[in-house]
Amino acid sequence: MDKEDSREALRCSRAAAVEPPLVAGGEPVHEGVLETSLFLTALHARFGTDFRGFNPLVIKAKLEELVARRQLSHISALQGQVLRDQKLGQEVIRLLSTGHSASPADSHLLMALRFAVVPILRSSPYPAIWIADCTHPGLVVLIAAMLKEEEQLERTQLYVTSADELLVQEIPALRMSSEEADRLDALHTANGGHASLRTWLQADADGFTLSEPMRSALSCHVHDLASDASFREFEAVVCARPLREYGHQLQQRALGIFSDSLCGFGILQIDPSSAMRTMAAEFCFAPVLPGQGLYRRLPR
Repeated sequence: MDKEDSREALRCSRAAAVEPPLVAGGEPVHEGVLETSLFLTALHARFGTDFRGFNPLVIKAKLEELVARRQLSHISALQGQVLRDQKLGQEVIRLLSTGHSASPADSHLLMALRFAVVPILRSSPYPAIWIADCTHPGLVVLIAAMLKEEEQLERTQLYVTSADELLVQEIPALRMSSEEADRLDALHTANGGHASLRTWLQADADGFTLSEPMRSALSCHVHDLASDASFREFEAVVCARPLREYGHQLQQRALGIFSDSLCGFGILQIDPSSAMRTMAAEFCFAPVLPGQGLYRRLPR
């Protein structure tokens, strides 16, 4: 190698040392995304909860809110605290596990679920519904109330899963203020409810809790879509988290698990995203009402 070649090799090695790392497709990794990725790797190693397959920009935005509240300089500073503080680690897991609560904009999705799923439940001897990756307990209340009104609650097993162990423990013992019960009642009415949601709740001096029939129907478990598999067959699966919050590989994995978990002609409800519409056929789903996120699992 002559001097000119040596200089060129040295120049290239120095350039490589300062160029940002690349992701698949050759695009450079943004510094904040890389920091988020390292944070999620550390969180998984410390607590076993895996958010590494989620959309890093969604996770980054949530972490930056917590960084600001704790008056820290960056996500890496938060990482150091999380590794040493069990309580803070659980707070971060809850933050990343929680999504938006049901709003009036979701009422048409819930109404579509009512009309698509109830006939299947009535025709099944032992029906079951899976609320996967639950992000807010209010959705569980609304679906349980819908089943009660349709006289299907006592014969339907309602499985609720989340990667957040504390959230899983809290759902059966959920307590709502009067204001929260009113908000859910309005959603229940918009969802086609025939009676007040309070009819299906238990009132006491401190607010409202789930009625005994609701608690008896629930089966709550820790389940991580990033690492766990299908665990039984269901007539319906409701993916509580918007598909866009998952990275592409986790989207593929989640849809594969949902497909494996549904009986023939079972119903999947997921957010009505364009990503789902393009991937539906790959996982044996046919659109029923794609604008409301409803798909039917076709027999293989």
